[in-house]
Amino acid sequence: GWSSSMLLFYDMACGTLQPDIISSNTVLNAAGARWRWALFALQSPGIRTDGCSLCAAMRACAKGGRWEMAEALQLQIRSIMATNSMLAAWAVSGLWQRSLAHWSCCDVVGCNAALSATERSQEWLLALQLILDVGKQRVLKPTLVTQNTLMGALAGAGRWQMALRALRIVDPDSISFSMLLRAFD
Repeated sequence: GWSSSMLLFYDMACGTLQPDIISSNTVLNAAGARWRWALFALQSPGIRTDGCSLCAAMRACAKGGRWEMAEALQLQIRSIMATNSMLAAWAVSGLWQRSLAHWSCCDVVGCNAALSATERSQEWLLALQLILDVGKQRVLKPTLVTQNTLMGALAGAGRWQMALRALRIVDPDSISFSMLLRAFD
């Protein structure tokens, strides 16, 4: 897994092959919750980075419970992708208030991250409000992920009637129906 990819990357860097952005980002994405390693790798000589690299390091920080470090990285790059990564970091860390405060400057991926934050924190009313806000803006088009995340929030609260209505957002898939069934638990 991760240790093998790290060793291969450093063997490549020490050998005749020069790591490119793709190999660097692959190793950073493999870091998982190893946020210290991701930050170290980000600053290592020979590693090439871009916005995706910073977002991968932000995800590692979030998975490792270090959302403050993810925020510090976000300040280095102002992009939708970085903001989406930050929203996901807050969602993983249970900081749904921050996700909801910043989702409106994002795309549908950021909206889905904010919805995920409401689902994780069992704030189903806020999930509904977020979807209503998205509908009012008419800028973002909800996706299957949007629908399934909303249904997860509603199912977690046992709101099967509302989850059933949410099936109409987009064409459902098997996950949609699994979320609906979860509401009956």
